[in-house]
Amino acid sequence: MSLWLNEDRRPARVDRVEIYEACGMSLDLVSTGMCGGDAGHGGRLRLRFGLAEMGATAGVVVDDDEYDAPMYVDVVVGGDAEISLMAQLLKHAVEKLEEWHGNGFCDPYIPEDLVESNEEIPEMGDVPEDFEDHVTEE
Repeated sequence: MSLWLNEDRRPARVDRVEIYEACGMSLDLVSTGMCGGDAGHGGRLRLRFGLAEMGATAGVVVDDDEYDAPMYVDVVVGGDAEISLMAQLLKHAVEKLEEWHGNGFCDPYIPEDLVESNEEIPEMGDVPEDFEDHVTEE
């Protein structure tokens, strides 16, 4: 299956985004869009997730085989229905992540010995006063 064109040789649209926080990740989105058919004559979609190439800690599992620190991972689907389904799945994932972690933080893990000792538990998201002294601009 060609990653860039369907059998009717329809050109693809390409978009790339890089996002940086403590590390970076990228996404290349390549799609012919809907072409009116199945994998043979329908659209193509490739999602390339840039992982370790930008310092992210990530792994991939494919059919129970684990791969540590891949530079990138491609997900390719062929056919109009497959593009539609992939879009719906990605939208669902975004909605759930925003619902679960909308404030940007996961619920903190607090060791039981700290909770039982009644020691003060630091608030998630507190930023040290000198935080900006450690931020560098490129």
